[in-house]
Amino acid sequence: RNTLLISCADDLMRLALFWSLLVPLDRFYSCATKSANPSQNTMYASAGTFMLILQLVIMYLITALYKTHPVWTEEFSAIYYVLNVEHFTTELGRWLKNFIGLGKILTQTTFCWEIIGPLLLFVPFSTKKLRAFVAFGFIGFHLGLALCLKLGTFPWIAMAYWLIFIPGE
Repeated sequence: RNTLLISCADDLMRLALFWSLLVPLDRFYSCATKSANPSQNTMYASAGTFMLILQLVIMYLITALYKTHPVWTEEFSAIYYVLNVEHFTTELGRWLKNFIGLGKILTQTTFCWEIIGPLLLFVPFSTKKLRAFVAFGFIGFHLGLALCLKLGTFPWIAMAYWLIFIPGE
């Protein structure tokens, strides 16, 4: 309960572990799962899988709603400002803040990806390929955050959460 020791990453991990109790991750979502019958369906749907997805959708859509300030939607300078907060920025982040044009592109991409990316999990066709694309996209997104900003365990826990959505195939 000490707010200096816990963070939102802890909440994300606790909820991910809770919902994963309701899903047979070892049989359906594991990269180690090798089916003797390649045509066997490895998709699994339950309230647990829905809640795993809903958890991420809510998290990213809420963070996107916080990004309605003009630095995100008009000036596209939010990444520049974030990278200028010295106590959060890594060496790579300090170097990247010199590229203002890249910062504008990253600002627009971040805003759009946090809105569109999670919603792609609900597309009913090409589910495995699309979910793998979204999972790898968010893993790359969080890896970029981890390399540029000191955010504690959050990016690593989020990347581990997205591993659930990579199909066993």
